[in-house]
Amino acid sequence: MRSHTFEMADNKQLKAVIRGLPTDFDQKEIATELKGFGFDPSHISILRNRKNNTNMPLFLVVLKRKQENKEIFHITNIGFFRVVIEPLKGSQMPPQCYRCQEFFHHSRLCNRAPKCLKCSGSHLTAECKKSAKSPAKCANCGGPHPANFSGCPNNPTNGKQQKDKPKNNIWTEKAKARAQKATPQQQKPQSYASAVAKNITPNSKDNTFDANSIMQQMALMMTQWGTLIAALQENSKKQNSVRLTVTLSEYTVGMQIVLENI
Repeated sequence: MRSHTFEMADNKQLKAVIRGLPTDFDQKEIATELKGFGFDPSHISILRNRKNNTNMPLFLVVLKRKQENKEIFHITNIGFFRVVIEPLKGSQMPPQCYRCQEFFHHSRLCNRAPKCLKCSGSHLTAECKKSAKSPAKCANCGGPHPANFSGCPNNPTNGKQQKDKPKNNIWTEKAKARAQKATPQQQKPQSYASAVAKNITPNSKDNTFDANSIMQQMALMMTQWGTLIAALQENSKKQNSVRLTVTLSEYTVGMQIVLENI
């Protein structure tokens, strides 16, 4: 029967990595040392570099998930070597069963028929007799690579192709349009210069003047004009003449403005 089960949180194992031991260190001696500290590991193995297929100076230790087993991270010496023990970092790849070579479960809980990691044959990988020179065959896609190849097209990670993000966010544009409709547009305040240029331009056709008021202003200015001329003739002093000349000039400018706007 093709089946597999999932592990409950209480049954999950504690996995630790030992750093600082040489690659040829005897794994049985590691188990003996750990038992001397009061730990009972269920599995010990050396970790391998999958890129160059070589052993790394890292040893994986599997224990039962108990509170007292977390004390293993406080061990600093194994034999005559100074070590560092730390939790195993989780992989970004999905879990893969090394019994049936499928994903999202582990071999410990798998009851499916075995498939070889190297040649996809109906046997366990440890029982494979394929030579190192013969090409590998993937048990998932049939390609010329082992089943744990990260670039396999049947790997769930490679199947997640992200679509190109749209250049324009339609929801943002709709929100901006609603905000513009809801908010009344405020007119910019008109500057003094633009108001003068628009409304008080000389000789503008839009300007209208009251003829009676203009005639009254001209009559008043003519009367004052005569008075100023008479005063200018009677006064011979230089200061008074200068003052009257300035006043006369002011009235002349005022009269020019009135005449230009008729």
